[in-house]
Amino acid sequence: RAARERAVIDLLTDGHSAESLPLVATDPGADVAPHLGEELELWLREQRDEQVPIALDTPVVTGALDPDIVRRIAHAHVAEVRSCYRAGLTKDPELAGRVEIELSISATGSVTGSKVSETTLTDQFVGKCIAKAAKRWKFPKPSNGLAVRASLAHELGSDR
Repeated sequence: RAARERAVIDLLTDGHSAESLPLVATDPGADVAPHLGEELELWLREQRDEQVPIALDTPVVTGALDPDIVRRIAHAHVAEVRSCYRAGLTKDPELAGRVEIELSISATGSVTGSKVSETTLTDQFVGKCIAKAAKRWKFPKPSNGLAVRASLAHELGSDR
C-alpha cells in the first residue's frame, strides 16, 4: 500500500511518466488508497499557498525595536496572512490590494493591540483576519523596556 501511495505522489509531484513507475498490485476488490485523496488535497493546498503572492513593506516602528526584527517576525507568520487572504479570494478571485496593520507591542513583546489602519481591499474581513492573527504574535522585548508601535503593510496579490 505504501509503495502505491508513494508512486502516485511521485507521479504528481515530480512529473514522472506513469510508464516509468513500477507496477504494484492491489488486492482484488480493495480500494487503492482511500486516504490518498486527502493527502493529495493537502499537497495541492500547499502548492496553491506558493501561488498566492504576498509582499511585506518595510515596517515603520516607533520605539526601541529594530524594524528588521519586526519584518522577520511578520514574515514568519506569512502563512496566517495568506490564510486570511485566501479566505477573501474564495469570495472574490480578483481580490488584491494593500492592508496596513497597526500593532501595539508591550514591554514584554506581546501584542496588546492590533487594528487595520488602512486598506485598499474591498473585503474588510481580510484585514480584520490579519489583525486578529497578529494579536497572537510574539516579539522580543524592546531594548529600553518601553512599549512600541509598529505599522506593517502587506501587499496582497503582489510578489514584487
